[in-house]
Amino acid sequence: MQAVIVAGGEGVRLRPFTYAIPKPLLPVGDKTVVECTLALLKDCGFTEVIVVVNYKPEQFLDFFEKWEKENANNFKITIFIEKQKLGTAGSLSLIKDQLKDTFCVINGDLLVRAPLLELMNFHIKSESDLTTSIKQYEYKVPYAVVDFDNDKHLTSLAEKPSYYHKINTGIYAMSHRALQYLPHDKYFDMPSLIEKLIRNDRRVKVFDIGAQWLDMGQILDYERAIEIIAEWDKI
Repeated sequence: MQAVIVAGGEGVRLRPFTYAIPKPLLPVGDKTVVECTLALLKDCGFTEVIVVVNYKPEQFLDFFEKWEKENANNFKITIFIEKQKLGTAGSLSLIKDQLKDTFCVINGDLLVRAPLLELMNFHIKSESDLTTSIKQYEYKVPYAVVDFDNDKHLTSLAEKPSYYHKINTGIYAMSHRALQYLPHDKYFDMPSLIEKLIRNDRRVKVFDIGAQWLDMGQILDYERAIEIIAEWDKI
């Protein structure tokens, strides 16, 4: 199976860490973020990975040169360097000739343990053009939430309530036919592609990957990453 790791962002929200190191190469314990993703892909049966980079590409080239010597048995890695930022989907238009009929796309700033093989099988069986993975997300309001009627009478007060939503996780199964809806060599993100597919009556499905997922977008998330992984190991 084939996967694309989208790792072209500058990691602005993780500065000052990312002034020196691209976000996917930040250490989490004894591994980098991207090493955790590669381990997941190998465990799920993927044998070929294309890594799309833009920010500090020389660091990725150095890293993967060393990594392949130690880990790449029966595992092919190709680095594609964007000349300009193309978003989470735009770069796919430039590598479409390298992509197979069905492939996985995963954001490079994620820590996740997910049933990717089940995702791919679901995508194929459902004959979907694109399948986006989702998970349940809890948002806890840190204050008491009040409700009142038109006459300003207080009708309820909930102390620090939680709300639950299904969110997009940045992991996708795609069919090659979805690529025709991408503009060539222009910035385009994955939500825009999904919206375009829906407008054109293409088949877009969702697949719940479960709870073991962390977006490394905030400094607090990065600082808690090792603790969170330790909690996953206990499950």
